[in-house]
Amino acid sequence: MSFLHPAILTAGLLAIAIPIVIHFIRRRRRPIEWAAMRFLQDALRKRRRRLRLEQLLLLLARCAIVALLAFAIARPTSGRDTSALPTTHIIAIDNSIGSAAESGGRTRLSRSIESALAIIDRAERSPGDTLAVVTLGAPGRAVLWPPTADPGAARRALDRIGPTDSRATTDALSALLDPPPSNGREDPTERTVLHLISGWASLGMSEAFARDADRSPMPRVDLVTRHVPEGPEPSGVNFGIGPLTASTPSVVGSATLAPQTRVSGTMVRSAPPGTPLGPLEAPVELVAHPSGTIAGRTVARFDAGQTSTAWSAAIDESALAPGAGGRVALRATLPGRDPNPLDDRASVVISRKRELRAAVVERPPVGVERGISAGTWALAALSPDDRAGVASFRVDPASLGSIPAGSVDALFILEPARVTEGGWARAAELLARGGLVVITPDRDTGTGANVSAWTEPLRSLSDGQISVNRNAGLIESDERLSREDPGGLLASLRGEFADLIGAVGIRKRLPLIAGPGAVSPIRVQDEPGRTGDPFIAQTSARGTLVVLSTPLDVAWTDLPARPVFVPIVQELVRQGSGVGVDSGVAAGSSSDVFQPTARVDRWDRDPSMSHGALPDERPGVSDSARAGVWLGLGADGQVVRTLTLWPDADAARSTATTPEEQDQAIASRFPGTPISSDAPSGEQTAEHAATGWGDRIAFLLLAVCAALALIEAFLARTASHPAGSSP
Repeated sequence: MSFLHPAILTAGLLAIAIPIVIHFIRRRRRPIEWAAMRFLQDALRKRRRRLRLEQLLLLLARCAIVALLAFAIARPTSGRDTSALPTTHIIAIDNSIGSAAESGGRTRLSRSIESALAIIDRAERSPGDTLAVVTLGAPGRAVLWPPTADPGAARRALDRIGPTDSRATTDALSALLDPPPSNGREDPTERTVLHLISGWASLGMSEAFARDADRSPMPRVDLVTRHVPEGPEPSGVNFGIGPLTASTPSVVGSATLAPQTRVSGTMVRSAPPGTPLGPLEAPVELVAHPSGTIAGRTVARFDAGQTSTAWSAAIDESALAPGAGGRVALRATLPGRDPNPLDDRASVVISRKRELRAAVVERPPVGVERGISAGTWALAALSPDDRAGVASFRVDPASLGSIPAGSVDALFILEPARVTEGGWARAAELLARGGLVVITPDRDTGTGANVSAWTEPLRSLSDGQISVNRNAGLIESDERLSREDPGGLLASLRGEFADLIGAVGIRKRLPLIAGPGAVSPIRVQDEPGRTGDPFIAQTSARGTLVVLSTPLDVAWTDLPARPVFVPIVQELVRQGSGVGVDSGVAAGSSSDVFQPTARVDRWDRDPSMSHGALPDERPGVSDSARAGVWLGLGADGQVVRTLTLWPDADAARSTATTPEEQDQAIASRFPGTPISSDAPSGEQTAEHAATGWGDRIAFLLLAVCAALALIEAFLARTASHPAGSSP
């Protein structure tokens, strides 16, 4: 057993002399004799043995109380002093987005590196010590591993560390830390000390440890030291731009039917404790890249005390000159300067196309058909005039597999029972390219067509998320579509949807089964006993798959004959085409976002569409931790995908945490490991054992003290006579 505070234990044990001295001082009192005292002395001689026993018990109880209090306050712990053993120093530096906050002309990260250099200097003076360097900005990185005895290598590793655009994480520590080396005996031959260096903002390191608390505990180290670099905290209000979304993935020529493109996002703000957050209007500019022209402006408005707000801006499409792969990056920026520049801009990528091409998969009409075919309805809705921006044409189901790859942006498969295996392969290829595939039943389903012919291809295209409930059969009823607002792909139709959709009726439909990865943006009115929804959509990185439970035939539904039909079809094509081609993710959220895929051979950063005004070429920072626009290139060098990494503005918000909160967060990931705190000067000022064993012993000692105090009070009250009155 050892103690965290041996000096307190020593002082407490010396304090045991106090009750002993008091006891003997009281015994040296000289009694004053008086006439009747002779009789009292006779009685006292008969009870002297009992008095001495009582006095001895009182003395022992008082001494025990002082000793046990000393043991409890000195904080017992297990093990022995290993400070003189050769030490492996693992320097973990918080280089998350919050570390770029500036104060006094320096960033938090630069002060953290200064603290790390002081650790290296101390280790250099201890023969046998080794050093390793790990960064904690997501996804985390081992800058120097395995540990080395060369302090120069550690200093060079620190030179390679720059701030990331992501939040802090403990993933790198979890992957690298091993139990401390042992020589096979009970006593270790060396120890491992983890140095956590951070400004400890509330959404930085403390949140990272608390967020990962439900994971398995990390391997044990001998000591965790928490460092807080010296220097003033950043002052002033910091603003940050959150993830951006565009109302459409593509801008098509000068199409008159397309609503005006808008970019939406969020803005967050934070301030040091005690700084009031009043009402405020913050300007936002949208700059189109690579042209560099301003495509839109807006103002984000904060109410008093509000820390997050949403904003939206209309885009001037004439400013959207396309760059690589026909794409345009719209970058939202904050004019002016605040404590942290890394979260002042974010991007979203859209495609600029002359027109969209949609193929309607249906047999060409032969002779004079009675009524209007589903394909005729679809073609009329896709290209109602020359200014619609969608070029549509009919493809025979048997010939679908022979159309050139990449020649269409959308497929409307209206006769799935007649599509060949090659045709389904072409549909899967379109989905893989981020295109749109719409499937409806054949108009003669139930009168000879076999639904099972396309049930399995549907299940394969949707990864098992969408299927037909063949056991329920064909549903015949008089249903109306619900007036509730549509979501997802049809979000821009909310204004007119409620007025138009309620009049649409459905007479017959196939029951669809949707898994958790599919949504139902259109529903029938809630009625007892109904099953399934008439409209199922699945949007993913692979593209958009939409399944209607009824063909575009007025014998099944009057949807084609209603005014809402054209905007629904137009919106499906504009929103569904290219959804999976251009995507975004928070910086550092995944370490494998740049892995090659079936279509992407490699990823290149596009400097013309990235955050060129920021220090993008920061050495030592992994690609997935750096915000910007990345191009996914195919084997032929053509752009097939883009990936936008946003700076994690929420993680840049800074509010100081207390040392107790910091220790509690560390203990959640390193249970049973002592935690120490270094003052800014580098001298150790406090050490707290986090072992549950020591806590239980300390509480037990305090409980025994309380019991002894009660016993001492009882003995003192019921004793036969105080010691000072004895002869």
